[in-house]
Amino acid sequence: MSASQAQGQGVANMHWSGGGTVSGVFPITFELVFTDDLPNGPYGELSGTGGGKLYVPPGSTYNDVAGALLAAWIKSRGTMMQMTVNTVPGVMSSQYKEDWRVKTIEFKGGAVDPGQDAAAGTHAAQLGIIQAVKPQCCTIS
Repeated sequence: MSASQAQGQGVANMHWSGGGTVSGVFPITFELVFTDDLPNGPYGELSGTGGGKLYVPPGSTYNDVAGALLAAWIKSRGTMMQMTVNTVPGVMSSQYKEDWRVKTIEFKGGAVDPGQDAAAGTHAAQLGIIQAVKPQCCTIS
């Protein structure tokens, strides 16, 4: 089932792009690990090059995994997510913002269903990015 189909069936999928338009796609591979030792909730240890481990509780669905994946990815990006760029100090600047969504998660060569119980092991995913740049022009003093 696609993310857009899941939405029609009531599966919470705010993490999925649902076939919407994105600025670009970033491939990532992660090992999904189940553990009950999550005092701060699900988390990931992801690198900026798109690999790592994701820790979730047993019984998680792929929608839960998508949420944890996005949270870990966004955390790894840090302040790159939103910045103000001054091109001409005091005169011209722009605001930059990123919005990430999961386009797909694959396991053993096939796309997963967002509402399906997740399986431990190596997964491939595509993260979609929606970038917004808002120029702020011409403050004259």
